[in-house]
Amino acid sequence: MHWRIVSAATTLYILSILCLAFASVLAPADAANGLNATGFGVESLAMGGADSAVSADPYALNINPAGLALVRRPVLTQELAAALPLDVTHEDARNPSKRVATPAVFIANGGAARPLGERVGVGLGLFVQGGAGNSFHGLNTVFGTRDELTSMFGVVRLALGAGVRVTDRLSAGLAVSALIGTNKQKIFPRTSSAAPAFFGYDVSRLIGVAPAVKAGLRWQATPALTLALTYAPQTNLTLRGNKAVVNFDAIGIGKVRYRDVKASGLNLAQELTIGAAYRVNERLLLAADFAWIDWSHAVKESVLRLKEPDHPNAPPVIEARARLGWRDQYVVSLGLAYDASPGVRLYLGYNYARNPVPPEHLSPLLSSVIGEMHLTTGLRWRVGQAFDVGGVVGYQLRHS
Repeated sequence: MHWRIVSAATTLYILSILCLAFASVLAPADAANGLNATGFGVESLAMGGADSAVSADPYALNINPAGLALVRRPVLTQELAAALPLDVTHEDARNPSKRVATPAVFIANGGAARPLGERVGVGLGLFVQGGAGNSFHGLNTVFGTRDELTSMFGVVRLALGAGVRVTDRLSAGLAVSALIGTNKQKIFPRTSSAAPAFFGYDVSRLIGVAPAVKAGLRWQATPALTLALTYAPQTNLTLRGNKAVVNFDAIGIGKVRYRDVKASGLNLAQELTIGAAYRVNERLLLAADFAWIDWSHAVKESVLRLKEPDHPNAPPVIEARARLGWRDQYVVSLGLAYDASPGVRLYLGYNYARNPVPPEHLSPLLSSVIGEMHLTTGLRWRVGQAFDVGGVVGYQLRHS
C-alpha cells in the first residue's frame, strides 16, 4: 500500500513538473557555462556547481547518476527559479546602448528517486538543461529601419537512471535522457531590401528531440574524502517546424511563408568532470569540481534552411549560415556547506567558466553566454522529519 501511494504521488508530481518545465523553456534558460546551467537544485546551485561528489537526490540524474545509489528513502524534489537580466546591453555604430528586451526567465526542475534494495537507487526527473538567446527591440539597422532582433533557444532534459553500490566504497550510475530543444527567431522581420539584398524573417517555434546519456562514478576514498568522475558524450540537436515568414516586400511578392523549416548547429557538448568533496568535521563540507566542455566540436556553425514557399516566385530554398566557432570551456567550481544548526545548512559557491565565444564570432543573439564568474549563496531548512525548503541567490559578475 505504501508503494502504491508513493507511486501515485510521484506520477502526479512528475506531470506537474513536466508542465512547468515545458512552460519555462519557452524562454532561454539562464545558461552560464556555455549553453548549460551552472547547477541543478538548491544544493548544486548554492555551491556554484561543485556537486559531482555531493549530489545524492533526484538531481543526481543530471549531475552524477552514481549519487542515486546513496538514496535511502523515497524522495520528491522541486526547484522553481527566476533569472533577471539586470544590466544586459548591446552597442554598435548605430545603437550606442540598447537594453535587452528579454524578460525574467522562469525555470522549473524536479524529480523523484527511491531505493531498490540495499545497493540500488533509481530516479526520474525533468530539468531545464540550459539555453541561450536575447531579444532587442527597436534596433537601428544598416537599411535605415528600426526593427527587432530575437533568438530564444532552450533545452529540457527528461531523464531516467539508476545508481548501484558496486562495493561499499564505489558507486556507479547511468542516466538515459530525451533532450527536447526549442528555438524561435526574429531577424529584422519588418526589413526588406533589394540592393543590397536582405530579406528579414520570422521563424515560429521549432522543436527537436535527441537521445542522450550520462555516466558517473563515486568513490569514498576515505571516511572524509569523496571523489567523483562523470562523462556525457555530445548530443546533436536538429530542430524542425512548419512556419517561417520571409519579408520579400522589396521585390514585390510580399511576405512568403515557408512550410519546411530546419535549424541545426546549437548542440550540447561532450563533457568530462572530476570532483571531490572533503568533510572537514561534522558541520563543514568543502567541494570542488573541474569540468572540460568540448564546445569546439559541438558549436561550429548554425544553419537555418527554409523550403516549400507558398508563393511561386519565391526562392524554393533559402539557407542562412552563421559561423559560431566556439572554443572549449574549462569550468572551476568551488563550494562550501556548513550546518549552522541541526536543521539549517548554509552554502557558498564560486563558479568560473571561460567565455566560449571568440570575439570575432560574438553576436547580440548569443551574448548571454559570455559571463565568466558567478557568486552564489543559499540555505536549506529542514521542516519536520520529511520536508526541506531552501533558496539560492546567484550573481554573475559583469563581463563585456
